[in-house]
Amino acid sequence: MKVVFQQVPALREPRVAVQAATLDEHVAQTMRAVSRVVAAAPLTLVVDAVPVPVPLANITFVDVAGDYVTVHTTNKVYTVRQRLKVIAEQLVQPQFIQVSRSAIINLDAVDHFKNVLSGNYVAVLKQGERVPVSRRYWRQVKERVLGK
Repeated sequence: MKVVFQQVPALREPRVAVQAATLDEHVAQTMRAVSRVVAAAPLTLVVDAVPVPVPLANITFVDVAGDYVTVHTTNKVYTVRQRLKVIAEQLVQPQFIQVSRSAIINLDAVDHFKNVLSGNYVAVLKQGERVPVSRRYWRQVKERVLGK
């Protein structure tokens, strides 16, 4: 197997591609190993021009207001000028799911979901925060949580 590095200045974050003639066990092992490394990588936020690594396990939810994204963790809150889409592209691990146009939650931080009068749902987190889940996203949340 050959490992090749290619510098692409236009990329915002590193991208790993595995190319092979067939998907054999060796290639599959390589892909699993790369996936484990990627899953363990922290979310890097730029706060006051300083990169701050935020461990994914500490993130409870992410919400947006205007041009600013707020990343809520178990012990700190970070607000950065960023688009939610950019953050969502970095939170590809299965415990993260978008629940509205303006919020992503960590399913590991959810205590329960509650139906509210308007037909929407609220994710009630273990630390007490309540994150609205829109009707548009409820189906995919329900499928992920309940497997239905």
